[in-house]
Amino acid sequence: KLLQERSQTELVIDACLAGMQPLEFKQSNPIRYLSADEYDMEVMTALLGDIHWGKLTPDYNAEVAKKRLEYWASKIVSIAKIHRNAYKLDKLVIVCLGDMADNDMLYPGQTFKVDMPVVAQVFTLMEAMAEQIIRLTGAFPKIEVVCVPGNHGRIDKFAHKRTNWDIVLYMGLEKLLRSYKNV
Repeated sequence: KLLQERSQTELVIDACLAGMQPLEFKQSNPIRYLSADEYDMEVMTALLGDIHWGKLTPDYNAEVAKKRLEYWASKIVSIAKIHRNAYKLDKLVIVCLGDMADNDMLYPGQTFKVDMPVVAQVFTLMEAMAEQIIRLTGAFPKIEVVCVPGNHGRIDKFAHKRTNWDIVLYMGLEKLLRSYKNV
């Protein structure tokens, strides 16, 4: 049996190698090194997702999530400070990846695994996120926030895909931050 498996493996390897023969690899030109003063500007990207604000476990709740969000913003500033020694870094793009709130009605029993109802999750998270983005306006002349909804934001499996608590959060966040011209 071992001999039979080895023969099959050799056949697969031979077939792969034979399939590669007609491939032509074109020579690429090396990327020219640019000195720091030749750069126009670099953009920093910070990902933010799967916060699950409102989820309740023995070591996680909204207060822990808030502290982590504060730490996230502080680390962005620290990393930007280091990078600014070599690059022109004037813009931050925050990418919100969804599952920001945990919800309270996705699965049976979830209401017992959250520390607040979904509406409170959305609005307390909105305030906490706005606070951290406002903090970051002092460190970046331009901030762009790009958002996608996650599956934990959906209202139920039959609702339209845009009926999503993450979208409510993002729309509210946009209104809270509208007076900040650099966001």
